Amino acid sequence: MKQKSTPSAFKLFVSSPSGMQKEHAVIRGEIRALSNQKARQNKPGLSIVQWPSDLAAGVADYGQSVINRQTSDYDIFVCVVGTRMGTSTPRAVSGTEEEFDRAIEAVLGGRRLQVLLFFNNTPVEPQSLDPNQLILVRAFRDKARRLGVLYHTFRSREELRKLFRISIREAYDHVRNKSEIGPHGSTLRRKTTLPSTTTLDLGNVVLIPRITGPQWADKFLIPLAEYRRRNLRLTGVLKTSAVYFRFGFKYFDSREPLFSAGSVQTVGQNILIHVGKNVDSQRWFLTRYRAGYRLGPDQPIDGTEGLTVASFALDITSSDSVVFSLNGNPIYQAFFPIDGLPLLALLAWGDEHEPVCEVQDLQLHVEAIPDVAQ
Repeated sequence: MKQKSTPSAFKLFVSSPSGMQKEHAVIRGEIRALSNQKARQNKPGLSIVQWPSDLAAGVADYGQSVINRQTSDYDIFVCVVGTRMGTSTPRAVSGTEEEFDRAIEAVLGGRRLQVLLFFNNTPVEPQSLDPNQLILVRAFRDKARRLGVLYHTFRSREELRKLFRISIREAYDHVRNKSEIGPHGSTLRRKTTLPSTTTLDLGNVVLIPRITGPQWADKFLIPLAEYRRRNLRLTGVLKTSAVYFRFGFKYFDSREPLFSAGSVQTVGQNILIHVGKNVDSQRWFLTRYRAGYRLGPDQPIDGTEGLTVASFALDITSSDSVVFSLNGNPIYQAFFPIDGLPLLALLAWGDEHEPVCEVQDLQLHVEAIPDVAQ
């Protein structure tokens, strides 16, 4: 009698900072149970890949890249984070975050990959906590939310077991059925689902002083991760009668914070450009920052004396060119590639003043670039 062949297994990559052995044991147990059940049904099982038990040592530009090159063909990505993110890499806050970024980039590139994210909220002794690591965990959670990833939090290993069991079974079904959706539980869309050109109507935005923000800044975030390698144009009409204001854009890697403790400027991979007006002048000016450093003095803008209304356009091309135009005139241009997942923040602030900046008819125009590899 001819014996039935067992289908090949789906590969699952488990990522987490060190010190999560108990959580790993729960996850491995649920994966084994599901894999054995599917094998009995003559369906593909699940094979686990995680550091350090399933990956070989090696040499590369830096340690994390040795792991990266061995984890490029998995079907399900599982990430579990507790009270720390771990050791930084040249490309991310930690190896775990770099692995997460690579998974999201793969989804945005069109891979049928499921992403399962869990945060441990179990009570711990306060003296065992590292405040700096907690800040990094909170920033990572905020980034995942901005990217549209729906994550779970758990307060016990039993709760993790329950949540993971539900999530892994649903993720398995999506992988097996070759679903076209993005990360499990997320709103991310595959790049190929967008038409060649599209316009997203972001409505009207009113930016007002926020005493709790650095420099009394207000913000409006525009995630751009799913539009990487496309030509983008953000347009709108700025209205303000403030005697003192700052209005502009921060284009940055979403792995980094938007603000520092007391300023809208931060070091890292970002550019900040803004127009502004001072109390003692009727003329607007342009100010430029890169990685938190000011690029020269303010540049007066011709034709802006007494101006209260101005149209603007911010162009970000697939070749990493950034151009800012005011009333149809380009006043800023730079080459600025972002390694990770880009995010754009619309900003307004006034330090001790109380400006109000209203943006009407805010729209994001997206133009697809043909993929020469297809």
